[in-house]
Amino acid sequence: MAELAKHVNHQTGLAVGIDENPEGLAAAATRLSIEAPQQRLFHSPGPTRNYDVQIVAGRTPKAGSIVLMQADVLRPDDEFEAWIVKQRPFDAVTFWFTGIHPGRQYDNIISELAITSDMHHRMANDLAVLDLAGAIFSPGGILHIAQRAIASREIRVRTSTVDELKALLEHGPFRIAEIADMSLFEYSEPTLGPRIGVPSEGNSSYVISTILRLEG
Repeated sequence: MAELAKHVNHQTGLAVGIDENPEGLAAAATRLSIEAPQQRLFHSPGPTRNYDVQIVAGRTPKAGSIVLMQADVLRPDDEFEAWIVKQRPFDAVTFWFTGIHPGRQYDNIISELAITSDMHHRMANDLAVLDLAGAIFSPGGILHIAQRAIASREIRVRTSTVDELKALLEHGPFRIAEIADMSLFEYSEPTLGPRIGVPSEGNSSYVISTILRLEG
């Protein structure tokens, strides 16, 4: 988000960051030197470890060229959807590292959607973002996907990523004109402090950055 912000025209442009995690949003606001968004999603504990989430209305972002908003794309949210559609058209949509933190498994929406693994959670997020993107894209827009992968060889990562994207985009509301770029970056997972890591089990860890140009 910080890199994207460098390219926003502050007179006519708009960049919107969305996350369901309030701590992630607060950290992003600090890095971007902007006001942190108001919390909209609040846990409503149940009799067990499971919980529901209540959405507090009237907390959409104030006007600005770079704004953050707490929203969960897996959860029905009429206010968020109306707000983001009102801001369209968007030239690009990016989604990065759609993983799951351990506490998320106790959110009732996860069981309602029959999500039983990290992979299912990522796929559900990806499909929800594609559906949202279809409602807000300008013709010929750019879709940027960054995801983590573990593999012993780089070629395996590229092949599996292309196959996965093709399968994913069969369910999207638009067609892909081309894969404009696919870049792999090898990295090391953090080993200290609070983190959501991907175990490598002796293989290499990669970030796969894919830029797709849409038809239109």
